Amino acid sequence: MHLVTVSQGRRALGTLLLSALLLFGSLAPAAAQGGDRALAERFYKLGKELYVRSDYEGALKNFMESYKYSKFPELLFNIARCHESLAHYKEAIQFFTRFQKARKQKDPKIDSRIANLKKLQARKDASETKRQAEIERLRKLDEQRKADEARRKKEEEDRRKNAKSIHSGSWPGWVVAGGGVALIGAGIIFGALAAGKASDLENAAKTTPPAEYENVKSDESAGKAFQAVQIVTLVAGSAAVVTGGVLLFLHYRKAGSEQPKSTAWFAPAPLPGGAMVNAGLRF
Repeated sequence: MHLVTVSQGRRALGTLLLSALLLFGSLAPAAAQGGDRALAERFYKLGKELYVRSDYEGALKNFMESYKYSKFPELLFNIARCHESLAHYKEAIQFFTRFQKARKQKDPKIDSRIANLKKLQARKDASETKRQAEIERLRKLDEQRKADEARRKKEEEDRRKNAKSIHSGSWPGWVVAGGGVALIGAGIIFGALAAGKASDLENAAKTTPPAEYENVKSDESAGKAFQAVQIVTLVAGSAAVVTGGVLLFLHYRKAGSEQPKSTAWFAPAPLPGGAMVNAGLRF
C-alpha cells in the first residue's frame, strides 16, 4: 500500500492524507473485501467531496463510515482533520494520536500538531470555564432579582394589609375624640348663651326700677343654668378629646405605624359670667 505525504495531501486535498486510488487500490489481505471494500471506497469518495466543499460534518461522517468498513489507519488522519476543522480539539487530538500509534514511524509534524491542539484545547477550556462562570453569575443575579421582586411585592402587600388593619382598628379613638369635640362645641354655645343672659341682667339692673327687678330674676336662673351646662360640657368634651387621643396613640403604637403620634391639649379660661376651654387634637 502506497501513502501520500502530508505536504502532498495539502496540495491535493486540503491536508487529507490519501486518494481513493492509493487507499483502495492495494488493500492488505486483512483489510476490507468485497462489499465492505466497495462501501468503504464510496464513503471515502463522498467524504473527500464534502471536505473540499468545507462540509466538515458531512465529511467526518463519511470518513468514519469508510473507516468502519476498511479499518485503514490512514483514515484516522482524515477524521482528525475534520475534527480539527470543526474545533473539536479533544477528538482531533485523540485521532491524531491513534494515527501516530498506527504508523511504523512517527511523524514529528503530527506530534507538533497534537501539541498545538492541546494548547488550543486549553484556551477553549479556559474560555468555556469563563463562559460558564458568567452564565452562573447572570443566573444568580436573575434569581436575586426575582427574589427581591417577590420580597418587594410581599412587603407592599403587607403594608396594604397593615394600613387597612391600622385604620379599621382606630375607630374607637376617633369616635371618642369626635364626641369630645362635639361636647366642646356645645359648651361654647352654652357659654355664649350664659354670657348673653349675664349681659341682659346687667342691663336690667341699670334700667329697671327696683319694684320691677324681681320680674327679670328668671333670666338670672337661666343664665346660671347655661353656665353650669357650659362647664360640664367643656370639661366632659376636653376629657373625651384627651381620652380619644390616648386611644389613638396606643392603637398606632401597638400597630407599629409610622403615623405621627396624636396629642391633645386643653386650657380652661375664665370669662365674665362663665368660662371657656381652649382645646386641640393633633394626629
